[in-house]
Amino acid sequence: MKHEAPRQSAFDGLQGEIRQDGPVECLGMTFESDEARRAYFLERLREKLADPAFRATEGFPLGADEDILRLSDPPYYTACPNPFVSEFLNNSGERKVPAALVNREPFTSDVSEGKNDPVYNLHTYHTKARGAY
Repeated sequence: MKHEAPRQSAFDGLQGEIRQDGPVECLGMTFESDEARRAYFLERLREKLADPAFRATEGFPLGADEDILRLSDPPYYTACPNPFVSEFLNNSGERKVPAALVNREPFTSDVSEGKNDPVYNLHTYHTKARGAY
């Protein structure tokens, strides 16, 4: 019988966090380490959690502040609506899409498909589930 090595996950060896030694740049600020970056943004998130208007944001989870902070790695990920998104957008560097493409007029033409169109014929009987007889 052939012995197979155990399957490895992409997360094997990470042990919950990625550590980076040395200076870390994040949102235009430089921190002495990734742990310093995390501590700074966790404190900013803690301040936001104390704001009742922020807690009234649609989609805000039911949970204790400490649970939300423990599950978050701000500014990259927060277990609540991310208050750092606007900072990401302001510090994202070069614009990836040329301005000429962003400022285009909307497409204003009628679109019609007939019964012989490939998209229409993709599924011959739209409400019938394949293989579920």
